[in-house]
Amino acid sequence: MVSMMKAGDIMQNQLVKISGNEDATIAADKMVKHDISGLPVVNGDSLIGIITQTDLIKGIQ
Repeated sequence: MVSMMKAGDIMQNQLVKISGNEDATIAADKMVKHDISGLPVVNGDSLIGIITQTDLIKGIQ
């Protein structure tokens, strides 16, 4: 039952991420390759944002 679980119980251990200076097409490719809907955007070891499939779709409109 999900209500009894904690985030740490269901999180993924292997983080797929993207650098803030990489092209958005690379983000899209990573999402498709890893079957995920969002990526943390990093600058070195610092989280600077999150990009999602919805962000990519809005970007091409």
